[in-house]
Amino acid sequence: MRLIVRGAALDRPAAGGAGISAIIGRTAAARCASGAVGGLLAGFLILVAGSASAAEHGITGDKLLLKGSKFVLLSRDASALASGSPVCPAPDSSLTFADGVHMHTFTLPCANWSDHRTMLTYKDASALGGPSLVKLARGGTGRLRVTGWGLGGFPIPNGTATIDVVLDLGGAIDRYCMAFSGVGDGYRLLVRHAGAGSCPVCGNNTIEAGETCDGTADAACHGECLSDCSCPAPICGNNVREGSEACDGTDATACQGACRSDCTCPPPCPTTPGDATACEAFGSVPQCFACCADDEECLICANAFALGCGDPMANDNCTLAVTTVGCGAACCAPQ
Repeated sequence: MRLIVRGAALDRPAAGGAGISAIIGRTAAARCASGAVGGLLAGFLILVAGSASAAEHGITGDKLLLKGSKFVLLSRDASALASGSPVCPAPDSSLTFADGVHMHTFTLPCANWSDHRTMLTYKDASALGGPSLVKLARGGTGRLRVTGWGLGGFPIPNGTATIDVVLDLGGAIDRYCMAFSGVGDGYRLLVRHAGAGSCPVCGNNTIEAGETCDGTADAACHGECLSDCSCPAPICGNNVREGSEACDGTDATACQGACRSDCTCPPPCPTTPGDATACEAFGSVPQCFACCADDEECLICANAFALGCGDPMANDNCTLAVTTVGCGAACCAPQ
């Protein structure tokens, strides 16, 4: 597991929220360690605001603990340097966890940061399962402390693993990279005294922490990987299934001939008696309404919807009508 963090410390959030607070002591020296880091921690933690122009800092780690929905990160490295501020108009900062297979990134919007001269603070009282508090010291010796509640679904390693951690502060300010190696049991992982990590390199044809693609390593967007190692935003309607699209026009492996105009596949037509899928689609999916509303068979769907899709018999009749008049591709996919 490799960890990269940019000058931040995470503190415990308010009850009900998953929080991250970070404190990074400012120092005069900053450099990114080069070379591979052996024996990295099981798991991968990364905080990324993603910018190739950010100053790279490979730093050592004193401790990484992942336990339940809590994590703790400690570093006393002279290169832990907060050289700028993540407060707007700076780009958003971010925090990511990754283990080479799984990765989760938390965004830390610049609008949630405040500058108190000696301390940079991030707060998000409404955060659920993510960072709610970040504190970053702007003076003192090089030191980083991060604590968080809520791993965003990132799994605790079960067995030996490598964890890379990246903290990207304010996009183009600083990037802190750490690497830990250890053994977890699926519930708890503790690693101490890790050597300096190395920061991800965009352009080496290898997908690393914080990258969606990298040159020829472009499974997420074949032939379209951008120079910043990200994929372009998907365009619905270009007959190419991209990003989060389930289908796109003729590129509809998931639902041949039934791809909707919003690049989603319709849910399967209900087989359970009384199911309201078709009735609800008639009232809420424009394609379904346009296909079925003017057909005499589908008048029963209008009646079913008027009853709040709560009449089991009316729902069944609507499902039959939708299938009969050939609106399955718009309302639901016939099984």
